[in-house]
Amino acid sequence: MEYYKEYLLKNGKTLIVRSPEENDAEGMINLVNLIDTESKYLTREPGEFAYSAEDEKILINKRDTAENILWTVAVIDNEIVGVAETSYNNRKSRFRHKGHFGIFICKKCWGMGIAGKLMLSHIEWS
Repeated sequence: MEYYKEYLLKNGKTLIVRSPEENDAEGMINLVNLIDTESKYLTREPGEFAYSAEDEKILINKRDTAENILWTVAVIDNEIVGVAETSYNNRKSRFRHKGHFGIFICKKCWGMGIAGKLMLSHIEWS
């Protein structure tokens, strides 16, 4: 699913929330590896993320065609500074209300309102 939206942040910068593209794979991997070192409140330790840029490209293409997943990158000044994903079970009608949401933002961008804009985008989509 293609997604694109722009927001004005508190600091006057423009935040672009959009679907990731294949050429974002390397930047997304670098961001995950950076964020793993910036917070102890994640589900893995630094160095445990085992995806390559090629693996990430496959995921980008796979998720782009899924109707039950919204995967977005947060971009400021052409730099990916965050990622968010929302997914829900679309196989059984009784479980369609149940979903998963994940978000991460690099530390240098904490406090800028990015997480709120990502959440708003994903709530509107859901």
